Amino acid sequence: MSMPGTGGGDRKVSTVSWAEANLKKIGMLTGRVVEGEASRPWAFVRIEHGLFAEIEALAAGTWLIQGFGVDPDWLDRGVERLLLNEAVRRASSAGLSGVSTIVGRTAQDLIAWFKGEGFTARAECGGAYGAVAAPVTWVLLVRETVH
Repeated sequence: MSMPGTGGGDRKVSTVSWAEANLKKIGMLTGRVVEGEASRPWAFVRIEHGLFAEIEALAAGTWLIQGFGVDPDWLDRGVERLLLNEAVRRASSAGLSGVSTIVGRTAQDLIAWFKGEGFTARAECGGAYGAVAAPVTWVLLVRETVH
């Protein structure tokens, strides 16, 4: 398996990394640095009705995983961890405080997987519009890193 990275060198630009096996793409990771000082409260924050940008702002100082997927034939074969390790590597090499992701609250299986990988739910934003047309309750998950 290899993990070549592509994308811009500018910290504001999203980057894409692929996991490959036998010249076939079997996993994908997209993400970017969330600019700003890390100022996440240690207590869980609930924003009743807010903008998606409000919950993203709580991820400042982290490498935000924006997209994460693995070919179903390659699930539970280490590809997920390879991609997550790439996100952690990017955060550490940039001197960031950790890795974060924002997931819709209804995706409980995905939230549980991230929690199993050391992420903690830090905030929830109800009624925020994101990449979908209808209001969604978003959950911010953060895994602090040591660099």
